[in-house]
Amino acid sequence: MTLPTPFLSFYNEIGFAPTRQKMSSANTLSDRRSFLYRTLGIPNIAVRNSDIIEFGPGSGENSGTLISLAPRSYKFVDGSEVVLTNLQDRLTTTASSSTVAPQFTFSTSHILDYKDDSLYDLVICEGVLPMQMNPREMATHVLSFVRPGGAVILSCFDSVSAFSEIARRYLAS
Repeated sequence: MTLPTPFLSFYNEIGFAPTRQKMSSANTLSDRRSFLYRTLGIPNIAVRNSDIIEFGPGSGENSGTLISLAPRSYKFVDGSEVVLTNLQDRLTTTASSSTVAPQFTFSTSHILDYKDDSLYDLVICEGVLPMQMNPREMATHVLSFVRPGGAVILSCFDSVSAFSEIARRYLAS
């Protein structure tokens, strides 16, 4: 018997990552994300021609702001084939309208099983660690992909904020 994997089993069952953001406009999300990156010490200019890897990208909406800043490459790693297929379809459509699109790579792999000899300027793993079986081991593994002088965005949440988010989404539906 195969044990269920947090998030992945559910995403595969429903056929997508239910991580979409409600926004009044695409600019609102882009403005919020740009503010976040600047606050974290990652100015827009630091993203241009950089190499980015994102673990657990979900629907990819948060990636859009970084993609618009023209990184050299952007690798997406997720254990769900259906999530990556949906993301690839979405980004192919979006990137075709852009004059400078990065080299996209999609890798289906559980985060802890992912192997890569490359190091990246920016490593992203947002909202994935909570509720994992081995969050500390996963965080350590994700951190091993940042090159010296690079940056990492690794976000977490606690049970109180998780409950309020789940309750909000339940009520909204």
